Amino acid sequence: ANNTENHTSPMNLMQIPIKDLEVHVSQVKEIGKALLHTILYYRTFGLIRPAEEFLEFLDLYYVKSEDKENEEKINEKLSEFIALVQRRKLKRCQIIVSFFEKKPKPSTTTFFSNQDPGVCWEQWVINFTLTPSANKTANLTKQVQERLEHIHKMIADNKSHIPPITTKELMPFPYTITIQSESEGGVVDMFWNMLKSPSPLLS
Repeated sequence: ANNTENHTSPMNLMQIPIKDLEVHVSQVKEIGKALLHTILYYRTFGLIRPAEEFLEFLDLYYVKSEDKENEEKINEKLSEFIALVQRRKLKRCQIIVSFFEKKPKPSTTTFFSNQDPGVCWEQWVINFTLTPSANKTANLTKQVQERLEHIHKMIADNKSHIPPITTKELMPFPYTITIQSESEGGVVDMFWNMLKSPSPLLS
């Protein structure tokens, strides 16, 4: 069995783990940008002109959409990730990208209804193991290229779980980027165990 296979729950939530990346904290930001921009690019619907970004220290390219809001959110979350790792001296940490289907607006709104992003239908879980020294470039280039290819394949092979698109917005599905550390358990422990074992996460 493939230890990075996607898992779908009865609620039609597809959870897609990205195989563990072994990196030094100084390498996280550029690698994180490549992975996050690639995911968001393929979850942008409509006519967009792709921008090709060159990751110089790994000598590879990735695609992104020219969206200032996405750029700011990615930079903010990666800075949060790095600060958390350095403050707690973490050895493992995750970045989780969740996409939501917008709920119909209720007739009356409350503070809590305004905070509800909707029903989550897809989650990407990017796993990092932090190393004490920088990974060798050739090995890291191969790791990142494999993860980018995995994202492309998952996008191409899995379309049936995508909710109906009811708007002309380029990004019709709200998304969140969250940071999860090993000390918080939950998704982290479940996905690390899943990546070590072929047994499914969800039945």
